[in-house]
Amino acid sequence: MNLINRSILITITSASIVGASINVKQSYNILMNSDVPIHATPHINNLVRSGAYGLDDLERSKLIEIGLKAEGNSISILDPVLDQSYDTDHFRFQYTLDGNNAVENIDYVISMGNIFEQVWSFHIDTMGFDQPQMGPDGLYEIMIENLPSFYFGYTVAQGSGSSCSSYIKMRNSYSSSQFNSLSEFENIKVTAVHEFFHSIQFDYNCYSFDHGLWFMEATAVWSEDELYIGINDLYRYMPAWFSNPDRP
Repeated sequence: MNLINRSILITITSASIVGASINVKQSYNILMNSDVPIHATPHINNLVRSGAYGLDDLERSKLIEIGLKAEGNSISILDPVLDQSYDTDHFRFQYTLDGNNAVENIDYVISMGNIFEQVWSFHIDTMGFDQPQMGPDGLYEIMIENLPSFYFGYTVAQGSGSSCSSYIKMRNSYSSSQFNSLSEFENIKVTAVHEFFHSIQFDYNCYSFDHGLWFMEATAVWSEDELYIGINDLYRYMPAWFSNPDRP
């Protein structure tokens, strides 16, 4: 791993000294009330890790709308039953052709698989990051399902140690109007490179989002432009950045 990349990940693992944490209610509001596409990873994991403390009964009951379930003060992720799988060199894609979570056809899954292999080659082979912890048969698991309306996708951290495994949830379609500023496959590309970098972060530090939310997201967005420089989905963050120059 080269010196620059090691410095980036050292900063991530030391993120508790930079940036502020985000509480459960803040994450809940972002996940439930967003009217623009969002990367949900830090907020989903914040709810699962922190539990339902601070949420009232109505808010707890509404978690089901975003694929979460509250039992007492614990929050868990609801994974659908997906009856098909497709393997590439490094990934296993779980999907279905039936019901609410169905993809349009197998070509969608194959194309997503090709994109994730590009992402693997960039992050692991070119940039030199350590690969994330792998799942069954040495493959990293990705679930393709019907995610909430404005979610690009998200990465689920699993475990309680300093380093943990993870899996990624991707949309079964990126063709709806809220994503139409990019083509469907451009949306898949920026989501894949962004979320797979989160999986790398979780392998270096399972709690990288606890106090380093800004840095965690900023580096994932950075990776989008490093691999897919012509897509520029990250430009949509710039108005908020330049309208608040006084904010660190």
